Amino acid sequence: MDDALDPSANYPVEEVAALKGVPFATVRSAIVRGELAANTRGRVWLVRGADLVAWVPHHWRQGNDD
Repeated sequence: MDDALDPSANYPVEEVAALKGVPFATVRSAIVRGELAANTRGRVWLVRGADLVAWVPHHWRQGNDD
Protein backbone atom coordinates (compact mmCIF):
# COMPACT_ATOMS: atom_id res chain seq x y z
CA MET A 1 0.00 0.00 0.00
CA ASP A 2 2.56 2.64 1.09
CA ASP A 3 4.97 1.61 -1.70
CA ALA A 4 2.53 2.92 -4.32
CA LEU A 5 2.19 6.35 -2.70
CA ASP A 6 3.88 9.37 -4.21
CA PRO A 7 5.56 11.24 -1.33
CA SER A 8 5.21 14.56 -3.19
CA ALA A 9 1.50 14.11 -4.01
CA ASN A 10 -1.43 15.37 -1.96
CA TYR A 11 -4.23 13.00 -0.99
CA PRO A 12 -7.75 13.98 0.10
CA VAL A 13 -8.93 12.69 3.48
CA GLU A 14 -11.37 10.24 1.86
CA GLU A 15 -8.53 8.65 -0.09
CA VAL A 16 -6.26 8.60 2.97
CA ALA A 17 -8.96 6.67 4.84
CA ALA A 18 -9.32 4.17 2.01
CA LEU A 19 -5.56 3.72 1.61
CA LYS A 20 -5.02 3.14 5.34
CA GLY A 21 -8.18 1.07 5.78
CA VAL A 22 -9.65 3.27 8.48
CA PRO A 23 -12.86 5.30 8.75
CA PHE A 24 -12.92 8.91 7.53
CA ALA A 25 -13.50 10.01 11.14
CA THR A 26 -10.24 8.36 12.24
CA VAL A 27 -8.27 10.41 9.74
CA ARG A 28 -10.05 13.65 10.66
CA SER A 29 -9.46 12.97 14.37
CA ALA A 30 -5.76 12.38 13.74
CA ILE A 31 -5.58 15.71 11.90
CA VAL A 32 -7.38 17.55 14.70
CA ARG A 33 -5.11 15.96 17.34
CA GLY A 34 -2.03 16.93 15.33
CA GLU A 35 -0.99 13.32 14.67
CA LEU A 36 -1.34 13.74 10.90
CA ALA A 37 -0.36 16.93 9.11
CA ALA A 38 -2.86 18.27 6.59
CA ASN A 39 -3.53 21.45 4.65
CA THR A 40 -6.69 22.79 3.11
CA ARG A 41 -7.27 23.70 -0.48
CA GLY A 42 -10.62 25.40 -0.46
CA ARG A 43 -12.89 23.09 1.51
CA VAL A 44 -10.77 19.97 0.89
CA TRP A 45 -8.27 18.67 3.45
CA LEU A 46 -5.14 17.27 1.81
CA VAL A 47 -2.39 15.09 3.29
CA ARG A 48 1.06 14.94 1.72
CA GLY A 49 2.13 11.49 0.63
CA ALA A 50 5.24 11.65 2.83
CA ASP A 51 3.08 12.36 5.89
CA LEU A 52 0.66 9.62 4.91
CA VAL A 53 3.45 7.05 4.65
CA ALA A 54 4.79 8.05 8.07
CA TRP A 55 1.39 8.03 9.80
CA VAL A 56 0.44 4.87 11.68
CA PRO A 57 -3.25 4.83 12.67
CA HIS A 58 -3.80 4.31 16.39
CA HIS A 59 -5.33 0.83 16.00
CA TRP A 60 -2.21 -0.37 14.13
CA ARG A 61 0.28 0.62 16.80
CA GLN A 62 2.07 -2.22 18.53
CA GLY A 63 0.68 -3.14 21.90
CA ASN A 64 -2.73 -1.62 21.31
CA ASP A 65 -5.53 -3.98 22.30
CA ASP A 66 -8.36 -1.68 21.09
